[in-house]
Amino acid sequence: MNIYKFQSQSIFLNASITLLVGILLFNVPILVVSVFVQAVGLIIGGSGLVLLLIHFINKKRGKALHPIYLSQAFLNIALGIMMLAMPKVMIDFVFLIIGLWLLFLGGYELVYTWRLFKQYGLNKYMLIHSVLLLIIALFLIFNPYIVISGFLNIIGILLIVLSLFMFFIAYNNRKINFDK
Repeated sequence: MNIYKFQSQSIFLNASITLLVGILLFNVPILVVSVFVQAVGLIIGGSGLVLLLIHFINKKRGKALHPIYLSQAFLNIALGIMMLAMPKVMIDFVFLIIGLWLLFLGGYELVYTWRLFKQYGLNKYMLIHSVLLLIIALFLIFNPYIVISGFLNIIGILLIVLSLFMFFIAYNNRKINFDK
């Protein structure tokens, strides 16, 4: 088999996967985030079960793990179950924390910009940045799904455009005959 034909086929496969992911991110971003949270919950819960299993295996050998590892195992299992059972609540909680953090940063930057304004004059870029931080923070606190949807829609569009370029490259690579 010609190596360039194989390369063209692998680029075509990669472009197909990229197109599929782009379409998913563009059409159902909240479902994608929900499934991602559940997958992370499965991994975290599984790591807790592994820690618990290691604890009991070592306990039979007479070398039980430190109690902190046992508490970490139960915490991982509980967090994994919560992420699996209530992904929407976990998304809301995480974005509430991020929103509060951005609110603090935007407020701090606005106060700092005001102090600089008194001494040196108006810095438009810092003012715009701090106001944008405050606006994004309020969206994340009160309706995080607008921000999530917008961000994932942009990524989905970029992936769709990237896959179109990859299809073009795969098609042109297939037409080239390098066996001269």
